[in-house]
Amino acid sequence: MDINYLVRKAEKKDINLIYDLSNDPLVRKNSINSKRILWKEHLNWFEKKINDKDCVFYVIFDDKGEFIGQVRYEINNNTAIVSISITKYFRGKKLSVPILKYTARLLFKEKENVNEIHALIKPGNISSIKSFQMAQYIFKENTCIDGEIYSVYILNR
Repeated sequence: MDINYLVRKAEKKDINLIYDLSNDPLVRKNSINSKRILWKEHLNWFEKKINDKDCVFYVIFDDKGEFIGQVRYEINNNTAIVSISITKYFRGKKLSVPILKYTARLLFKEKENVNEIHALIKPGNISSIKSFQMAQYIFKENTCIDGEIYSVYILNR
């Protein structure tokens, strides 16, 4: 069964959806910061992100208006770091790969200075590793952040 999806920029009205998704146990487990996010912290963070010219923040919905997830690109010079989260209901439905490919094309079109996208993935997160590989990301190296090892996958323009 194919699921049609719509991608748009995150807006203020998405704050609760992003908060709930960000505190999903699996999302927290696979994030660099694995601690539960407090509402007050989220309010400040979300407001900054949707207004930051160096952050491209997409939300994804199915054609019935159900929230699928989010993809965020944090831009630093010519590189973007990608973050993707899919809601529990839509996990395992083979949406990550097309969403990653589509939003990367949108990013490269909008931000012409960005030459590559980096994904930082915990080595035990096999489903994310497979999704990024299927989306044409190539393993570059392992890196250490706050004492934890992450695999770096790169997509070039």
